[in-house]
Amino acid sequence: MAKRKEWKHVIFSDDACQYDDYEKAWREYTGPANYPDGDVPEYTWEMFGDDINEWRDCELMNLNYQIGGTIVAIASVGTWRGRRTGYKIVGDKLSDIFNISEDCNEYYCDQDDCHAVCSHHDGTNYITYRVFRGSEDEIDELLYNSDDFEADVRKRSHSLMPYIADIFGWKRDRRMKRGDMWNPNTYKSYQPYKMAA
Repeated sequence: MAKRKEWKHVIFSDDACQYDDYEKAWREYTGPANYPDGDVPEYTWEMFGDDINEWRDCELMNLNYQIGGTIVAIASVGTWRGRRTGYKIVGDKLSDIFNISEDCNEYYCDQDDCHAVCSHHDGTNYITYRVFRGSEDEIDELLYNSDDFEADVRKRSHSLMPYIADIFGWKRDRRMKRGDMWNPNTYKSYQPYKMAA
């Protein structure tokens, strides 16, 4: 049986390994046309930081949609004492996934869910974001009374992936179907978030 092609779309990454790609793009964009004397300035780490911040700001605007439910981050947290499982309620807007961040972050969607990989000095946090239709007390009850917390939360929640795929226009390939993830988005009750005046 042929191995299924993995599907991953990066929403945002601040990985410093992208520096060379950003520098190349900057040189192509800037080019000799903007500097006729041929004295093109050097691309710096400060400029790279500005480009990363601009990318993050753009994604915050793109994902500025309120959804009908509470976004819960389920995490396998890397600590100096080893790995721990936990959760955090991050909000009710798609852009609230950025409320959890560390020193180095990548936010992406795969076939099933929206995820983040956030690295820090003690380890790496692996996060899955889900839309939970229930109260914080119900999540607490699951956390303390469940044998398999993540599986029980999954039963009472749904994926953020359809919302994000609709916003970015990512195509859903039937050959990559897994579970009920690819069913038509029945949760299309999201609206642009209205900022306070």
